[in-house]
Parts: sequence; structure tokens; C-alpha cells
Amino acid sequence: MTQWKKTSHRLAACAGVLVGCVTALAGADTVCAWNFNLDMDEKTVCPADHGVGTLDATVSEEWLRSYAGTTLGAILDDEAGRSMGFRGDVANGSGFELAFSATGEHILQFAYRSTKTGFHDCTVEHFTGTEWAPIGTFGDIATASEWTNVSLELPDLSGSTRLRLILDGATSSSSTARFDNLRVTTVPAPAAMLTMSELVVCGVRPRRGAKSST
Repeated sequence: MTQWKKTSHRLAACAGVLVGCVTALAGADTVCAWNFNLDMDEKTVCPADHGVGTLDATVSEEWLRSYAGTTLGAILDDEAGRSMGFRGDVANGSGFELAFSATGEHILQFAYRSTKTGFHDCTVEHFTGTEWAPIGTFGDIATASEWTNVSLELPDLSGSTRLRLILDGATSSSSTARFDNLRVTTVPAPAAMLTMSELVVCGVRPRRGAKSST
């Protein structure tokens, strides 16, 4: 067997293992997710559609609305369906909370859309056990009226976790904000990613002293 064929076989074997590793990571990294495909007009407390977690928008019940959704950031076979929305500048300072359990590094992701008049100055906070600490912001007038993907790194988590998303920056009674396909996902461990990278390198590395084959 030529060196080229041996290298090709090793590469094919390693590629199969790599695909398996990536598939395993992708299929197991969702802690909790909401697709908001149920009407939100009279629903303020929602269990996660995928995984385990609770979303509570009771403090914003007066301004809570249900709008058309999107497939941006959707998981599995979730349809565009509906989205969770808020309406009016009176909703400035309101928002909703997320509660779930997780350990280690995680990312908060969701599809977001607002009108030209807001909400553009929104904040995400994490409850440390004694106080709410800001960890990121979202909302930009440059992307208003379009669905955009928001991704925020969360602090190292250690079990029961509470996050809250606070709306602000609306300037009109017709201002709206929409959320869809919201989820919390794990961050793959660097060691695992390094192992997979080395696996591929080893698969294509020729044996020391091997001669090239024509």
C-alpha cells in the first residue's frame, strides 16, 4: 500500500471520529431553550421547551405581547411560529428572568428584533447571591426592524442560576421588542477541542522516515 493510501485511510478514520465528537457536543450542549411558539399574551411563566429551566415575565405582564417569530437560532425542528414581545416606552425598566441550573462556562443566545424607536439600551444581569451584576448589553438602532442573533458569555456558573434581561431605550408608545429561540448552551471544554484537533493532525502526519510514493 502506498504512503498516500495509508495517509488517506488514517485521515478517513480520524474524520469519522471527529464528526462523531462534534455531533455529540452539538446534541448535548443545550441546558434550556424557549421557542415561544405558544401565545404569550396571557402567559407570563414558561417552562423551557427544551431542557430544564423557567422564564418569568410576571413583572412585565401589562406590556407582554405575542408576535410572529423567526427560525434564526432555532434548534431541532422548531418552526418560526411566535415570539415573545413587549410594547410601549412604558415597558422601559421591565423585562423577564431566567432560572436554571448549570455548572461551568455557558453562553446565552437569542434572536432579537426591535423597532426604530427602541428598545436599544437593554441589559443582561446575573444574580451573584447578594446582588444583580451586569454581564452584557444588547440592542442597536442600526439593526432595528431586523432579526439579529445576540450571544453573550456568562460568568462561570456553579449550580442554581438566575439571569434577568432588562429593557430600556424605547421612545414611543409603539416601540416593540421581540425575543425568539432563547437558549443557554455549554461551552465545549478547551481540552476536548484540543484533543480533536490533535486527532486530525495525527491522522495526516506521515511516519517519520517514510519515503514519498509516486
